[in-house]
Amino acid sequence: MHRVLVVLIFCFLSSGGSHNARAAGEPATLPDSRFDALLEGVKSPYTDRLIAIGKRWVAKSDEATRAVASVPSSASASATPVDGLTAKLAGAEVKMECYNTPGSKSYVGVRGEMVVAVPVAKMDAVLANIDEYKELFPDYKDIHIVKKDGNRWLTFWEQIIPVFFLSNLKYEILYLVDHSQVDRPIYRFQLKEPGSLRTFDGLILLEAQGTGTHYTEYDFWDADYGLLEKLAPSKIWTGSVEDALLSDLGLKYRAEHPDWTFKQIRKEAHQVADKYPIDEVVAARQPLTEK
Repeated sequence: MHRVLVVLIFCFLSSGGSHNARAAGEPATLPDSRFDALLEGVKSPYTDRLIAIGKRWVAKSDEATRAVASVPSSASASATPVDGLTAKLAGAEVKMECYNTPGSKSYVGVRGEMVVAVPVAKMDAVLANIDEYKELFPDYKDIHIVKKDGNRWLTFWEQIIPVFFLSNLKYEILYLVDHSQVDRPIYRFQLKEPGSLRTFDGLILLEAQGTGTHYTEYDFWDADYGLLEKLAPSKIWTGSVEDALLSDLGLKYRAEHPDWTFKQIRKEAHQVADKYPIDEVVAARQPLTEK
C-alpha cells in the first residue's frame, strides 16, 4: 500500500512545523466489509472517484476482461509523445501514469500497475504487513498499525526530515481492507487528519493473472509545499513519482524474493528507478477522465 509516499521535506522547510498524530484509544468504529463504506478521514475531490473505480472493477468479474481496460485513465492514447512513452514502458516492471488536477500545480495523482510473480494470497500478505513498510519505502523512520477494528485499520507514519532543526513528519492513515471477493482484495485508504499533508486518498486492487498477481494502485494527495509550488512544481512531481515507484518495487521484490534482505530490495529498486523515464511520465500527465 500504499505506498505513499510523498516526500514532504519542502513543506516542512517552508512551514517549519510538523503535524502530530492524535493518540490512539478513540472509540472503535463498527467494521464494515465493503471497501466503499465511509472512512472517518479527510474527504478529497478524489474520494468518490476512487470508490467509483473500485465499483467498476468489482463489476468486472470475468478474468479475461482486465480491470485496467475499464477504469478511468488519462486521455493520452492519441498524443504522440505519450505513445512514445508507452513504447518505453512496455517492458517496465511497473507502469506509472500521472494525473493532474486542473487549477493546481501540486495536487499529485499517480497510478502504478504491475504484475507480481506470486499468487494473490502471497501478495496480499505482503501488502497487509504494514509494519514492514518502513524497511521498503524510502525515508521513513516508522510505519506501523496502531489498531485494528475488523477490517478497519489505523496506521501511523513517521517520515524522516533530514534537517537537524526540524521534527519528522507524523500522520495517520485509515485503511479499509475488503476481502469480500475471492482472490480480489481491495485496499482503500485515506488521511485521518489534515496537516502539512492536506488530503490523501488511495486505492489498491489485486487480482489473479495466470499464476501471478495483477496489482493496480491509485494515489491522490495535496500538500502545503510553500514556495516550492511556485518556484519548482516539477520537483514535487518527479520526487513523488520516484517515491511511488520505489515503494511499488519494494512491495514487488518483497513478495517475489522473500530471501532478499531489505537492503538488497532497496538497492535493486533504486537501480530500476535510476533508469526509469520519470520526467517523461510526469510530462505526460493528464486529468483523470472517464473512458
